[in-house]
Parts: sequence; C-alpha cells; structure tokens
Amino acid sequence: MEIINQSERANEVMSQQKMLLQDGKQKQLPFRQERILTKIFTTMLNSNYDATGLNKQWLSTLSVDERSLIKKFLRESSPQFSTLTDYWMEEFCQRLKAKTVAPGTVLKKSNKESEKLFILLRGQVTVHTPKFNSEDQIELNEYLPGQSFGDPLLNETASVAATVSVTSSQSARVFFLSKRAYLHMFIDKLNELNSQRLRLVRDNFSPFNMWDETRLKNLLVMAKERVLNVDECLVREEQA
Repeated sequence: MEIINQSERANEVMSQQKMLLQDGKQKQLPFRQERILTKIFTTMLNSNYDATGLNKQWLSTLSVDERSLIKKFLRESSPQFSTLTDYWMEEFCQRLKAKTVAPGTVLKKSNKESEKLFILLRGQVTVHTPKFNSEDQIELNEYLPGQSFGDPLLNETASVAATVSVTSSQSARVFFLSKRAYLHMFIDKLNELNSQRLRLVRDNFSPFNMWDETRLKNLLVMAKERVLNVDECLVREEQA
C-alpha cells in the first residue's frame, strides 16, 4: 500500500462514495452477501481476542468462503484497501470488531480526530459540520452499506471540525478497528517492507555485503526508486 500517497486520494474516494447514492434511496447489499456478512458480524460480536488483538475464533468459526467474502467486502469498501495483499488483509480482518450503533449516535465528535476506522454493514451515516456563525449544519458526506469512513491515515471525513453520526431510522451495524491497532498494523508492514529492501540490496549488490544495518538504512533514506518502462535502458553501451 502506498501510504504516503493516501492523503492525495481523499477527494477521489469521497467522489466515488457519493456516486453510490441512487435516487435518494439507501443502497442495499446483495441478499446473499448481506446474509453471510451478518453471520460474520454476529460471530465477531461474540468473539474473544488474544493479547495481541487477534480474533481467537476467526479460523475455527468461519469457513474459507466466508473469510474470503469479508476480505472482498473490505477491499471494495474503499480504494486504499484494494492493494493490500491477502496476507495483510487476513490480519486486518482478524483484528476487526463489530458493534450495533443506535440511531443518533455520534461516532466522531466535532473538533476531535477519528479514533476508529469504520466499515458500514447496515444503516446510514452522515458527516456534517456547522455553518459559519450559525447553528445550522452542512452535510459534507453520506455513507451507506459497503463503505468505509474515519480512516486515520486517509482522513476522508474532510475536517476535524466535522461530526459523524448515525442518521438511519434503525440501528446501524459496523465493523471497526481502533486507530492504535490500525496504525500498528501498517507500521509492522512498513518495517517488513524496509527489511525486504535491506535484504534486496545486501543480497544483490556485492559492495554492500559487509555493510551493517545502520549504514544500509542510511543509504536507503537517500536512495530513490523508479519503475522502468519496457525496453528502457539505464545506461547505453556508448555511455558506459
């Protein structure tokens, strides 16, 4: 995942999510998908988590097909999840929790940063902020089933001043992940990627075989990466 570039995608994500509104009606998930996700939701509600935050019942109570469905559901909930490998998506799902949220519940208060990532399974959530010098509210965005919001990395709720609340007439169902668990997972991923880069340099470039990890890390801080196009040459024979 390109974490550095995620903030640049915020407007694109919001535009794509707005397009999911159809004739002012609440978007519904396909029946079979909602039925299986409801089972997964119920399982997560009753699950226990170990000291590292992983769901103890993930493998024992959910089938391979059910686990594949929720991973697909999460990948489709927002573009920033689409590039996660299956390994990272598996861990992501094992850390997810579930809860039912009553109508009118505020999920993010005004002038507070988002403390959780949410993926909406049922219901409707609205992002709104007060007008300047007024008690009236402006609606910034609306989230429907199958969409994620409150991403601590993406911050697509536009403004810290905004309030996020459940606006459907019935209780909403959400999967969620705490900001701490979410960032911890991506820090682990970044550390793994850095270790892979260190091994790549050390194993493929003999001058660096004897360098210690500190020197290699300093080298990689200054190094730049670029994807080569087909048939592109870095150095031509006459330039060597």
